[in-house]
Amino acid sequence: MHTTRTRSGYRQLLAVAIVVIVVDHATKFAASLASGDRHGPVVPVHNPSFSLGLVGASFGVEVALMLAGICAAVVFAVAQIRQGRLSGWAAGLVVGGAVANLADRALTGTVHDFLATPWIVFNVADLAVVAGLLAAGRSIVNAVSTRGAAGDREVRASVR
Repeated sequence: MHTTRTRSGYRQLLAVAIVVIVVDHATKFAASLASGDRHGPVVPVHNPSFSLGLVGASFGVEVALMLAGICAAVVFAVAQIRQGRLSGWAAGLVVGGAVANLADRALTGTVHDFLATPWIVFNVADLAVVAGLLAAGRSIVNAVSTRGAAGDREVRASVR
């Protein structure tokens, strides 16, 4: 049975995912307009590789792996939201970022990155995934430790 809080978490997941997808594609479009200037923090590049350019595979394999990862993330997120261990917004960041990059790859054969550092070039979707994973990890650890502490109190009370 879905509680109001659970339904709210699902709505957050969906709303944040949609916002991430729209913002990611809007920023990729804006970066493509600024592609004449290849200096500074905005350097539009096409990333045909997978996972921040660290791994490569055929187009079909990359899309299949990305789709499988998104499906696994949604199943995990729904279960964690239902148990009250994960916020919908954190899951929405991860799912939205992953879907934005999948759409980019599926439509153009490559992911468009444009935010340059000395080490990597990335995009808003990548930032959303990382931020969402950090928030999700913290949320799950907090939920488990809170429940663990409550369980410890119950055990101590039953021993008395």
